[in-house]
Amino acid sequence: MDIETICRNIGLQKELKARVLSFAEEYPFSRIQSQLSLMCDFVDGFLGYQQVMDALGDDPDGVKILACQLYCACDVYKKYGEMGIPDEIFFDTMRCYVRFVNECVIYRGRPMFDRGWWTWKQISLRVFRLGALEFELHPEGNVAMHIPGDTNFSPERVDEALAMA
Repeated sequence: MDIETICRNIGLQKELKARVLSFAEEYPFSRIQSQLSLMCDFVDGFLGYQQVMDALGDDPDGVKILACQLYCACDVYKKYGEMGIPDEIFFDTMRCYVRFVNECVIYRGRPMFDRGWWTWKQISLRVFRLGALEFELHPEGNVAMHIPGDTNFSPERVDEALAMA
């Protein structure tokens, strides 16, 4: 799996996809590999996110952090496979990036990414999209349910999501 394939399969917006791929082609991810790995950690992912943001510096449109999280998603894809989680769930979960860019277009008037502070959870195997809902696993063993902004919240779709969970 590579970033371009993930971008295509989640339907990342054309303008942002081009910018992400351009950044990813030139950026030496190996330079911040320890921070990227920490961002994918189930417990300490937020700390890793903060360290990645510090290493990236100025990122007004969120292109750099988006590219870094999609870079991490390539490894996460392998973990999904090892855990027997279907591709459909992986791509549904990773479509959070598209959803958040769409929300930025609505609320900020342009395609950008401003939710890296949240989406580290998707790449740390804490949040999974199962049908109409997202389920967040917490280190203490609790599970939280989230209603994504783009969901069909009909009783049937909610029942399907709960059955999947």
